[in-house]
Amino acid sequence: MHTEAFPFFMIWRITGLMLIVMALFKLGVFSGERSFRFYTVLVCVAVAVGIPTVVYGVMADFDQGWSSASFFLGSQYNYWGSLLISLGWVGIIMLVCRRSWLSRLTGRLAAVGKMALSCYLLETLICTTIFYGHGFGLFGQVSRVGQSFVVLAVWIFLLILAPLWLKYFQYGPFEWLWRSLSYWSRLPMRRRSITERP
Repeated sequence: MHTEAFPFFMIWRITGLMLIVMALFKLGVFSGERSFRFYTVLVCVAVAVGIPTVVYGVMADFDQGWSSASFFLGSQYNYWGSLLISLGWVGIIMLVCRRSWLSRLTGRLAAVGKMALSCYLLETLICTTIFYGHGFGLFGQVSRVGQSFVVLAVWIFLLILAPLWLKYFQYGPFEWLWRSLSYWSRLPMRRRSITERP
């Protein structure tokens, strides 16, 4: 992966995606400045073009027995189709964020975002405990449906935990550590109550 796939395949995709994201940010796509129609079109393109393209590539791989040639060609469908699907997710998220009646959900998602590093490390710990040898060792033994339930359970747990944590603390534990190391001083972690504030 590091000697072949990364320099000849991944670095171009990662760099290209970073440039696309920067362009979308400058165009106000991530701040909800675009129209309802704009975000709806993103979702429609993902559903009408992106998803069928990826599904076709996977079906082609199955039909050809996942041979080396078919795997390469099949990955091309995913390579390009996944870009459109990602834009569709952007559209869905921005449409959700614009709806005030979903503020409780978006507030929880925002809390997970504020603790992104801590949540990432926690979900890694949970999933490696479930699937790796130092835990239950269930790697390769859980069906796709079962894996979906694991993902759902972990996300529900994080959506409950993150807002609760941020109710008492200013940062996630690893965000606090990262900031403290960046500023080279121990930052306050606990939120002070209203009566404690000057």
